[in-house]
Amino acid sequence: SEMQAQAREYEIVLKSEPDNQIALEGLVQVRLQMRDRKGAIQPLEQLVKLNPKKQEYKSLLAQVKQEVGKGGKGDR
Repeated sequence: SEMQAQAREYEIVLKSEPDNQIALEGLVQVRLQMRDRKGAIQPLEQLVKLNPKKQEYKSLLAQVKQEVGKGGKGDR
């Protein structure tokens, strides 16, 4: 799908620039739209690490982790 292609593009950028915040944000958005909550956690954690003062990343990360926990799908 188009969203999967977008996600792949962000992943390619992040391979060479792991701290690229535009790519990290884009990947989080695409994965959330694809209902891939688990896949959004890692780039969100990276954003929190890069922006420790930015509360919206922390809030979103907590929310996503809570939703993943409620899903009961187990960890990979």
